[in-house]
Amino acid sequence: MEEKELSDSGLYLPIGYKYETEFGPVVGNFPVGAKSKKKNVQVTYKTDHEGIDFVRVNEILEKAFGGKRDVDVTRETFLKSQFVQYAFDGDYLIGCARAIADENVALILNVAVDPSYQGLHLGWNVVVKLAEQMPKKTVFLNTHPGGVGFYNRKGFRRNKTALMYPAHDMPEHIAKGFQLPKGYRFFDEYK
Repeated sequence: MEEKELSDSGLYLPIGYKYETEFGPVVGNFPVGAKSKKKNVQVTYKTDHEGIDFVRVNEILEKAFGGKRDVDVTRETFLKSQFVQYAFDGDYLIGCARAIADENVALILNVAVDPSYQGLHLGWNVVVKLAEQMPKKTVFLNTHPGGVGFYNRKGFRRNKTALMYPAHDMPEHIAKGFQLPKGYRFFDEYK
């Protein structure tokens, strides 16, 4: 994905992406870049951990989001989540997501698709199938900044009041994309 640092905000985001324009017309496809050229993909989905290779889950998360992850933390995080969704091409794991929930609210996290399979609507299918496991819950979704506009077009709405209090510092290159600068205002908050 081609990225640049936006000079006015200092955020590290896909080229052309601005928080203020996420409701604007779509230019190109998300994710930014080429669609997968894979043919005859036979996707199946699974909602339990039986037979899941967490080394592969970790690999998908690293490929999709960058950085290194601890496979033991990934395993425990997915095992302790109330809801999971995995996508396979045959027996090969190609996508994943997880959710935590209470009686009324759910939070979807770690939506990731192997980059060689992106552009085939697999990420969206994983999100839909995961949300279907949690009927009648208000679903929040944590996503990459480049995915915000995509999910807005699919019916998710940005929550201006959601805040994060991190347990530890994020690497600067990640924090720039996921955390708005201190004092940031959306365009309609200047009225």
